[in-house]
Amino acid sequence: MKMCEKRVCNTYVKTRRYMPRKDFLIFEAPGRSPYYATQYHFKDMVMLCYIRSNHYDAIYPRQRLSAAAMCQSIVYETLYKTVFEFGDDVDLAVRKMLYDKTYFKHKKNMTFEQWKESVKFGTETNALSEEEQATASDVVTALANRIPPFPFKVAKALDPTIYRNVEYDIWNEAEKERIRNEQLVVPDLEPGVKCLVRLTRDLEGYSASFQAHIQKMEPDEGPITVFIEKLGEIIDLAPRTTVQTAKLLLPECVAVQPSR
Repeated sequence: MKMCEKRVCNTYVKTRRYMPRKDFLIFEAPGRSPYYATQYHFKDMVMLCYIRSNHYDAIYPRQRLSAAAMCQSIVYETLYKTVFEFGDDVDLAVRKMLYDKTYFKHKKNMTFEQWKESVKFGTETNALSEEEQATASDVVTALANRIPPFPFKVAKALDPTIYRNVEYDIWNEAEKERIRNEQLVVPDLEPGVKCLVRLTRDLEGYSASFQAHIQKMEPDEGPITVFIEKLGEIIDLAPRTTVQTAKLLLPECVAVQPSR
């Protein structure tokens, strides 16, 4: 079966030779010499790595990746400094995120948006004084509170010495979503199930809905513990009598009425 798949792959590669007018050099495993799938003596060559099930990944020289990393950083710098208006503070954030290994080490694993929501609910505090908050940018505020102002994968794309395979990241996320949708069922309320939680602050009347994961359900109609993704917090809800399954609001989500 493996040899059959290999023959099919090689036949496909050979049929492609007329389009790019390039020969194909195939790598199969580390330590093994590559072989030419075509030998038509074209001027240019395409290097491919045979993975599995008729799938090939492209192989590029280091020089090309270095040039691609530089071009990628210019694009992301334009987006984050100019379009998203983060300004020159972006450079400081990239240095802290990628090269200061201790800066975020002891902080909770939460995004800047999660941290801002937590500040609204009083579960986190801002390290900056009110006077400093009035003039500080989002990036400076995040760094002062040891929170990454944007994802680490964005920081890598901003670094001119690192090439981030954005296309692969997008494909990988799409594959995860496809598999999740194929396995989609409406679950019962139990640990691990996604749910929708609505929180209200009585003092200010601020309320919002958040996606959460059920962590623990106490027996005998006891309280439910959930992890709220956006806040990065674990909270306890009212006894189970206040929890009900409603119509499907989001994929794999059921409605939960919290105790606060």
